[in-house]
Amino acid sequence: MKRGNYGSGSIEQRGPNRFRLTHYVSGKRQREWVNGTRSDANRRLRELTARADAGEHVPSSRTTLEIWAAEWIALLARGEASGMRRKGRVTPRTRERYQELLASYVLPTLGNRMIQKLTPTEIDHLYIALERKLSAATVRHVHTALKACLATAVRKGVLVNNPAGRADAPRKIDPEVGRALSVEEVARLLAGFTGAVYHSIIATAVMTGMRLGELLALRWSDVTSPPIASLSPGQLNAPGSSAQSSRTQNRGEGSGPSGSTRH
Repeated sequence: MKRGNYGSGSIEQRGPNRFRLTHYVSGKRQREWVNGTRSDANRRLRELTARADAGEHVPSSRTTLEIWAAEWIALLARGEASGMRRKGRVTPRTRERYQELLASYVLPTLGNRMIQKLTPTEIDHLYIALERKLSAATVRHVHTALKACLATAVRKGVLVNNPAGRADAPRKIDPEVGRALSVEEVARLLAGFTGAVYHSIIATAVMTGMRLGELLALRWSDVTSPPIASLSPGQLNAPGSSAQSSRTQNRGEGSGPSGSTRH
């Protein structure tokens, strides 16, 4: 097969559109295969020799994304068993979420790909496919997890650069603005839940605007007389009403109805 010398490296054609690159780093021979044209092989060899000269050589690795993701998750989990979390590490809940996102949406498609061969275009195609079945917010979370995973590979010297950082991040969509119910609609809503086990919760939510976490944290001692659920919208919003003043005081302290921190 035809061989060409290019400075500190060489290119050998080993088949149709298949080339073997050879270059040296600190006297050690390094080889890599390129599928494409001779121009592609020339370009890749120039990149390899330039990085070697700059001291930025990254040894070739056959590590797949699935293998690296497992190692990354293990790194994030360090110290959890002892309750000691190193500075910069994520919380256990965030780690579990990252692991879930990668396992559910990334690894089934790209898990068998060697991370050094991953391209921004492949990741773009993954996001496009996910956006057909998932919300934009979920796809952005997938992007955040994958980008963080590969960023660690760059920091550890496994990758030269982060392909997820050069991919087009999923679009951000402004959240929909809710519509307030009219008095008549509130009356119909409460009437529909009459006798249901959730009536008190629904009534309290409608009359106070509390969020789910606040509702679930309510205690009997938090409910003043008359009970919040028995107040009408007009009574609830009336200046000086016991329900309004109690809720205002709680929110002013930055906590939920029971004094618990908001989530």
